[in-house]
Amino acid sequence: MGVVDFDPEKWSRANACDATAGVAKVARLAKVSTVRPELSQLSQLSQVVPLPKSIRDGIAKVQVMKAPRTVRADRWPGIVTDAVSLVASDWAALALARDWQPLHLFGAITDATGDPYSDGLAVWLRGRKIIALLDGCVAVEDGTGRAYFNRREQVGAKLLWELSA
Repeated sequence: MGVVDFDPEKWSRANACDATAGVAKVARLAKVSTVRPELSQLSQLSQVVPLPKSIRDGIAKVQVMKAPRTVRADRWPGIVTDAVSLVASDWAALALARDWQPLHLFGAITDATGDPYSDGLAVWLRGRKIIALLDGCVAVEDGTGRAYFNRREQVGAKLLWELSA
């Protein structure tokens, strides 16, 4: 009997991050003894460096902030939950280790008429579960399917804890 040896990076490259990629076979049956968890992305989470103090302090501030004027009050609790989850689950540390910037993770546009694609991952997540993080995108899953957040320049965004109420 075998298990599925799933590589989330190969899956993400084949399914979203590279529009030119064809269909790729990314899972194969493997014997339990040949599965190498030390190579899996999730095992990398425990090997990343701790978050910078500025981010830890920012997340602590966000948890007690009122909803900023530029964020809908009904969405703010979910954004805070997703920001805290990024830190608690070590996805933020892994992203930073892969050269993501804090604005990619915790940024929010400051102008209601601004580009919504400039929001960071915490604003975009809306409770969805991260299943893979690459250098350029994140794959998430919820009860209805998968979605992808592509890292890009955060034009007009500020860090969540820098937004004023």
